[in-house]
Amino acid sequence: MTITLSQKDFWELFHEAEPNGEIAYQSKNCEITLDYPQCLAKGYCRDVQLRPGLLLSIEDYVNQEYWLLKSTSREHPLEFHFQISGIFGGISAGKNCLFSSGLAPAETIECPANQRILAVIIHMDPQLLGTFVAGQSEPLPKELKPLVKSVHEPYDIYSGKTTPAMQMALQQILNCPYQGLTKRMYLESKVIELMALQFRQLLEDDKTSVQSSILRPDDIDRIHQAKDILSQNLDKSPSLLELARQVGLNDCTLKQGFRQVFGTTAFGYLRDCRMEQARKLLATGQTSVKEAAQAVGYASPTSFNAAFRRKFGTNPSSYSFSTQRTTMEIAGGAGGEKKNLAS
Repeated sequence: MTITLSQKDFWELFHEAEPNGEIAYQSKNCEITLDYPQCLAKGYCRDVQLRPGLLLSIEDYVNQEYWLLKSTSREHPLEFHFQISGIFGGISAGKNCLFSSGLAPAETIECPANQRILAVIIHMDPQLLGTFVAGQSEPLPKELKPLVKSVHEPYDIYSGKTTPAMQMALQQILNCPYQGLTKRMYLESKVIELMALQFRQLLEDDKTSVQSSILRPDDIDRIHQAKDILSQNLDKSPSLLELARQVGLNDCTLKQGFRQVFGTTAFGYLRDCRMEQARKLLATGQTSVKEAAQAVGYASPTSFNAAFRRKFGTNPSSYSFSTQRTTMEIAGGAGGEKKNLAS
């Protein structure tokens, strides 16, 4: 079963579940913890307001169902995202992303079932960034100025690998031993440490992978080439890293650019192509479900059945049977017409 939610739908589920006691709601000082509604996931999201314009969020949950989260274009603050477990929005475990302020595009985020998502996310008002360099001749170092954009400019995404120093700070945040004011001071110090480490990574060109929301024409051509490679190799598709090497892009640019150009992930596009090809094979009435699954690269019949059901709302065996039946009925009808004409 696939659940499709807008951001409005997503938060309304929390509000609807809270009065019925289906979710736990805890508020203490400047900290709020919400348990996920049972229909979506098991786990929680926690927000800690460290100071005006600086919010720490911790997400820890396991999805109950496969769901899609759709968002519209929106104003976006500075965001420092560290993915510790699972994959969310194209960010895999062990990776981090720094989002500039600006305009975030409409997008659809896949949330697979039975996957633990653990992430630490920092939201920051762009104006607050300038307070860290107060007294300097320039409001911001020129290297960091691209992080602050107007609400009419598309935001940028800067990706990197989470370093051991970052991992240590993340674990200290997750296992904070303090309470009250001491806790907020401790968490804010660790948040600032993470921001500093991410800025340093951004400024070191040889350690940073940059993907701008405005792709170069050459990048777009390579992304189209990647799409063609996927559609021509449904049974033995390359991994994302192999595909990136084949078209001459780094994996982050390919991943983010593919979503921007085609409105879906590379894996989502591949899955749709596989399902459409499998449907065509089954529609002939001459291909078994097992043969169709193998032809489009599925070694596991269970995985193939689940993917086909999510795409078309029916099992491949049922689809194959109904198609064959329809074909026989049409053939029978055609035969009857010929007989009448002959007579």
